[in-house]
Amino acid sequence: MARFWLGRPVQAQYAALARSRKDPECRALTELAYGQLLVSRKLSGATAHLERGFELAGPLLSAEGYFRVYRRHQLLAYLVLGPLPAPPQDLASLLREAAVIRRLQGGVRGQSRLATDPSDTEY
Repeated sequence: MARFWLGRPVQAQYAALARSRKDPECRALTELAYGQLLVSRKLSGATAHLERGFELAGPLLSAEGYFRVYRRHQLLAYLVLGPLPAPPQDLASLLREAAVIRRLQGGVRGQSRLATDPSDTEY
């Protein structure tokens, strides 16, 4: 993580960690953590890692935790991601920005969204 925040490449470390971990918990955490790093800078690829991590973590979560993460990821999907890193943001500010984008778009973006505002997504 420190390498990422210093602007250094971390793809090789992510790939090595992803290959070395076979248990579902570690694989889920690896995907979720990498996806969170990418989304914090609004980088392309974040959504795919978050979705894969959620898929792996789903069976391990309580019903409450499952829906909390599901709503959070549905809301984060409204963010515009790209190839160039944006200034880093924390989860609360990302969720607020995504909620504004959702409202401006009328809440329609390819699939239904469960979250109605950032306050119904615990973080």
